Amino acid sequence: MSQAAGNDGQAVPEEEPEHVSVHTEASSFTPQQASEQAVPGVGPIPEAIPIIQPQVAANFMNFLQQMAGAYVPPPPPPPQPVAVVTIEKLRKNGAEEFLGDQIADPMIAKWWFERTIRVLGNLRVPQEQRGDLAVALLQDSAYDWWKRVGADVPEPVQWATFDRLFHEEYIPEHFVEAKREEFLKFTQGELTLPEYRQKFDELAGFRQDLVPTVEKRCKRFVEGLRPELSTHLIISPRSDINALYKNALDLNAALIKKAEVEQAQGASAAPSRPPPPQKAGTSGKRSFATPSSSHQSKKVKSAPAQSSASVQKKGKSRDGFRNPICDHCGRRHPGECWYTLGLCLGCVLKHGLVTFSY
Repeated sequence: MSQAAGNDGQAVPEEEPEHVSVHTEASSFTPQQASEQAVPGVGPIPEAIPIIQPQVAANFMNFLQQMAGAYVPPPPPPPQPVAVVTIEKLRKNGAEEFLGDQIADPMIAKWWFERTIRVLGNLRVPQEQRGDLAVALLQDSAYDWWKRVGADVPEPVQWATFDRLFHEEYIPEHFVEAKREEFLKFTQGELTLPEYRQKFDELAGFRQDLVPTVEKRCKRFVEGLRPELSTHLIISPRSDINALYKNALDLNAALIKKAEVEQAQGASAAPSRPPPPQKAGTSGKRSFATPSSSHQSKKVKSAPAQSSASVQKKGKSRDGFRNPICDHCGRRHPGECWYTLGLCLGCVLKHGLVTFSY
């Protein structure tokens, strides 16, 4: 490092020259880059273009033309013919003629109307044809009625028009209201289970607003049963009324069988009584005595037999039970014995005439 004298006479060290890296384009030049550089005035070299022979191109065009001519689109399907339903076809499928001769019973008209709707629906009859077909099923008094009210009805008869006129004449509103009220008060009572189910379904058709769902229909069905059945079915599933009805049938059969077993056990426990003695020489035949006086000839009205339970004072008997054993049926019960009334076990269970107690 050299030193130079400054203005004050002191030596000042000289700075070394700064190293400058000179990197020119020529210093990084390679032969490959030289070959890639474009020649001035000449564009980039295009890639090779495949050459298709004229015969190959002609064959390809012929193939495309053949394929285009070979495809023929399918013709449109023919229009579906309009189904023509005759009265004879309706009869074969279950439709019946309506005579209108039992106007006092609107249920007959209701059944015919619902049956006709079902047949027309099964045959998929168009709506515009249903009115005329329903009119064609009217006969005798019913057709005379239609000639009066349908004189001003334009043809073809619309189903809604026929529906309204038919209900006004044969299923009046006051009848429908009476059936709706009957359903509100309907219970099984003395009906058998099949009779109760049939009547329930009939009346429920007038009050769909009260039983719009299966659950509500089942609930109303159980509430109308007799207490000995409804108390056992109150917690039954309510998703299927047919299954509920079957459970009611099984329960009713079990109750009857249980009562028969209890009756047999009570009869075997009752003390046996010897038959009344017969007079000698009667040979088992019934004898009739001739009255000897006017007093004996008078007819005496016999009182019904009473069990020992009916004459027992209120309170428990000496053996600790409320009612003593009946001499007729061998069971403990208050009041008159149903055996003496000539009733069978089915009548007793059905009507609830006797309540057995111990």
